[in-house]
Amino acid sequence: MDTIESLKETVSQLRTDNKTITTEKNAAVKALEALTTKHETLSGQHTSVVADKDKALGDLKELTTTYNALKSNHDAFVLESTNEIGRLSQELTSAKSDADNSIVSVSVSNKKYQVIGKTFNVQDRGTITLEELRKDQKLLKELVDLGVGFLVPVQEKSV
Repeated sequence: MDTIESLKETVSQLRTDNKTITTEKNAAVKALEALTTKHETLSGQHTSVVADKDKALGDLKELTTTYNALKSNHDAFVLESTNEIGRLSQELTSAKSDADNSIVSVSVSNKKYQVIGKTFNVQDRGTITLEELRKDQKLLKELVDLGVGFLVPVQEKSV
């Protein structure tokens, strides 16, 4: 009978072990299900993050293109402004020099001419004032080309 008792004891132990293993298996299945759900959630989030990253890279490329265009326009504007400031500075220096020398002058084709007189009789135009003459570059060029006596070339002083 020892054998039967021993067998009963073994069967009882196996049943206990089976319950323990079944409980552990059920816990492992639940943990696997939770991990599977978490994996699916994270995979979805990863896909979303990758899409956001791709959109951000596209936006960066577009912004870089816009920035480069604006920088190019800015650089051209700065260069143009610098040139204009230089030209205006030369005109101001010339005007100050004229004021210091009490002469009235005009520039025609980058040459300076002293204007002698305050009013002028011009063929086909009648009498015009000094201010009207100074504002009309086309007329000034015509008068220089004709060699009128009231526009005298001025020699620039070398510095």
